[in-house]
Amino acid sequence: MKTAGGRAIAEYGRPFPEQVITSIKKNKVGLKGPLTTAVAEGFPSANVALRKEMYLYFNVRPAKNVPGIASRFSNVDLVVIRENTEDLYAGLEHTVANGIALSLKVITERASKCIARFAFE
Repeated sequence: MKTAGGRAIAEYGRPFPEQVITSIKKNKVGLKGPLTTAVAEGFPSANVALRKEMYLYFNVRPAKNVPGIASRFSNVDLVVIRENTEDLYAGLEHTVANGIALSLKVITERASKCIARFAFE
């Protein structure tokens, strides 16, 4: 059975139709449910493609203690800012030999400065 991403690639030549991006840009909103990345099917991840297309370069992950819930640590109030488009998210991978894949960890000065600026602002 083909995955939804595989069907979209077959029909549109990409993980999602151009109409999706047009709608998100026009309406300034998009709802995305869980997307899977098929292993060894040869098409790009819909998540990575969406991040690149919309330049969704950051991910904000707050962590706080919840009152009334026992936790190993107390007074936790932490925010992790993660860069979403580079490193292994660049999606630059290829098969080197049977059963061996190579993934490039791309990190640019531009994206590093961009995520640092976002985090400190």
